[in-house]
Amino acid sequence: MRSALFKRIAEGVTGTSRLFARISDVLVLVLMGIAVTDVFVRKFRFSFQGSVELMEVLFCVICFFSFAYAWVKGDHIGVEIVTDRFSPCWKRRQRAASAFVGILVFGGLCYGAFRLAVSSFVLGDTTLDLGISHGIPQGAIALGSGLFALQCAVSFLKESGGMRDSLDKESDANSTN
Repeated sequence: MRSALFKRIAEGVTGTSRLFARISDVLVLVLMGIAVTDVFVRKFRFSFQGSVELMEVLFCVICFFSFAYAWVKGDHIGVEIVTDRFSPCWKRRQRAASAFVGILVFGGLCYGAFRLAVSSFVLGDTTLDLGISHGIPQGAIALGSGLFALQCAVSFLKESGGMRDSLDKESDANSTN
């Protein structure tokens, strides 16, 4: 029962990571459209006011919405030249330690960014040209960091054996029935 709940939570976190990555894919297209429009308009000596601010906000959202899914896919920066020489037991320990550090760092970043976003919304802190609230990219940092911390927690549970053992026992019980 408990392992099924862990499995559903893990699948939910991974599905949410995938959804955030798809949102960032769309935002990349929007960002490219803004950049192309800005360059094109400058050729005619016009100015697309606030384009740089908008691109900065979008880039921040894109990055933090993509981190968790990059972790899931294994597209993050690694040191395979060193870890390939580890035994399977040490590889699991290294991945569990990496996930634990990710929980600490991105959990703290989530908390700090959330507090910063709330204060930005309360104080009305905005950008100069377009008046975009600084709370929007800060909120994206909080959401993306929180999701990444959850994804690291799922990885930590899998690598440390907390989830794997219970999932293996359940699959063994189901295969005998």
